[in-house]
Amino acid sequence: MSAQTKYRQAFLSVRSLLQQHDPYGLVRKYGGDRFDDELYGYEATTLIEFLKGDPSAEKVSEILEAVALKNGRAVNVEEYQRVAIPIAEVLGAL
Repeated sequence: MSAQTKYRQAFLSVRSLLQQHDPYGLVRKYGGDRFDDELYGYEATTLIEFLKGDPSAEKVSEILEAVALKNGRAVNVEEYQRVAIPIAEVLGAL
Protein backbone atom coordinates (compact mmCIF):
# COMPACT_ATOMS: atom_id res chain seq x y z
CA MET A 1 0.00 0.00 0.00
CA SER A 2 1.40 3.39 -0.95
CA ALA A 3 2.08 6.11 1.59
CA GLN A 4 -0.55 8.27 -0.09
CA THR A 5 -3.17 5.53 0.29
CA LYS A 6 -2.29 5.04 3.96
CA TYR A 7 -2.53 8.79 4.57
CA ARG A 8 -5.91 8.97 2.81
CA GLN A 9 -7.28 6.05 4.84
CA ALA A 10 -6.01 7.58 8.07
CA PHE A 11 -7.53 10.96 7.14
CA LEU A 12 -10.92 9.41 6.41
CA SER A 13 -10.85 7.37 9.62
CA VAL A 14 -9.82 10.29 11.83
CA ARG A 15 -12.35 12.64 10.23
CA SER A 16 -15.09 10.03 10.67
CA LEU A 17 -14.21 9.54 14.36
CA LEU A 18 -14.30 13.30 14.93
CA GLN A 19 -17.65 13.58 13.17
CA GLN A 20 -19.08 10.74 15.26
CA HIS A 21 -17.89 12.19 18.57
CA ASP A 22 -18.34 15.82 17.47
CA PRO A 23 -16.10 17.42 20.15
CA TYR A 24 -16.66 20.95 18.79
CA GLY A 25 -20.38 20.59 18.04
CA LEU A 26 -19.87 21.19 14.32
CA VAL A 27 -22.07 18.28 13.22
CA ARG A 28 -24.83 19.41 15.57
CA LYS A 29 -24.56 22.94 14.23
CA TYR A 30 -23.98 22.28 10.52
CA GLY A 31 -25.08 18.64 10.07
CA GLY A 32 -27.20 17.97 7.01
CA ASP A 33 -25.41 20.75 5.18
CA ARG A 34 -24.02 20.03 1.75
CA PHE A 35 -20.52 20.45 3.21
CA ASP A 36 -20.77 17.56 5.71
CA ASP A 37 -17.74 15.88 4.14
CA GLU A 38 -15.64 18.90 5.03
CA LEU A 39 -16.50 18.95 8.74
CA TYR A 40 -13.42 18.13 10.79
CA GLY A 41 -11.18 17.88 7.71
CA TYR A 42 -8.84 20.58 9.04
CA GLU A 43 -8.62 18.89 12.43
CA ALA A 44 -7.94 15.47 10.88
CA THR A 45 -5.14 16.88 8.72
CA THR A 46 -3.64 18.76 11.68
CA LEU A 47 -3.63 15.64 13.87
CA ILE A 48 -2.01 13.51 11.18
CA GLU A 49 0.70 16.06 10.43
CA PHE A 50 1.58 16.78 14.06
CA LEU A 51 1.41 13.21 15.34
CA LYS A 52 3.20 11.21 12.67
CA GLY A 53 5.45 8.79 14.50
CA ASP A 54 4.34 9.81 18.00
CA PRO A 55 0.61 9.32 18.38
CA SER A 56 -0.70 9.17 21.92
CA ALA A 57 -4.16 9.85 23.29
CA GLU A 58 -2.70 12.62 25.44
CA LYS A 59 -1.15 14.37 22.42
CA VAL A 60 -4.40 13.99 20.44
CA SER A 61 -6.30 15.69 23.28
CA GLU A 62 -3.72 18.49 23.49
CA ILE A 63 -3.93 19.21 19.77
CA LEU A 64 -7.74 19.13 19.68
CA GLU A 65 -7.84 21.59 22.57
CA ALA A 66 -5.24 23.87 20.94
CA VAL A 67 -7.12 23.90 17.63
CA ALA A 68 -10.37 24.70 19.43
CA LEU A 69 -8.81 27.58 21.35
CA LYS A 70 -7.09 28.94 18.24
CA ASN A 71 -10.38 28.97 16.33
CA GLY A 72 -12.52 30.20 19.22
CA ARG A 73 -14.60 27.03 19.31
CA ALA A 74 -16.44 25.67 22.31
CA VAL A 75 -14.96 22.41 23.52
CA ASN A 76 -16.71 19.32 24.79
CA VAL A 77 -13.83 17.98 26.88
CA GLU A 78 -15.46 14.60 27.49
CA GLU A 79 -15.91 14.00 23.76
CA TYR A 80 -12.42 14.92 22.68
CA GLN A 81 -10.94 12.84 25.47
CA ARG A 82 -13.19 9.93 24.46
CA VAL A 83 -12.18 10.16 20.79
CA ALA A 84 -8.46 10.56 21.54
CA ILE A 85 -7.74 6.85 22.07
CA PRO A 86 -9.23 5.57 18.79
CA ILE A 87 -7.55 8.40 16.88
CA ALA A 88 -4.20 7.55 18.44
CA GLU A 89 -4.73 3.92 17.38
CA VAL A 90 -5.48 4.93 13.78
CA LEU A 91 -2.42 7.16 13.65
CA GLY A 92 -0.23 4.48 15.21
CA ALA A 93 -0.87 2.37 12.12
CA LEU A 94 0.64 5.00 9.79
